[in-house]
Amino acid sequence: MKVTDPNDLRFDPMKFNYCDYKSSAISDVYEKIFRPGDSKKNIDKILIDAGKANVGQINEAKINGKILYKTMTYGMPNKLCNPHLKKPPHHIFLFNSEDKLINIYDQLGAYVYLGQPTKEELNNQAFKYKEN
Repeated sequence: MKVTDPNDLRFDPMKFNYCDYKSSAISDVYEKIFRPGDSKKNIDKILIDAGKANVGQINEAKINGKILYKTMTYGMPNKLCNPHLKKPPHHIFLFNSEDKLINIYDQLGAYVYLGQPTKEELNNQAFKYKEN
């Protein structure tokens, strides 16, 4: 029997499937599966390879050619799980220059990890870097 509750010790993230969850519960599932510092490579294995996520392009924030952070959009594959949804829910994953997870934002801009920097805070940090 497949375990879909990420709180259960028997849960295997490599068997993650968006169809196992209501779209409104994905933020809670992400909060249990992922931690700040997780590698983008591992997240891709779980969400793209196992979960068949819809993926947006990578956006990078650079100053003087140095990458400060990257964003990647992962979305629930609506044709597989929710064919009635016109636009499937998606989340923006924020990575540092070393492809380590900083935070996850839902499509409304709310962040999943409390206490982590917001996009605005990162932009302010980027601006400070440029000034120095």
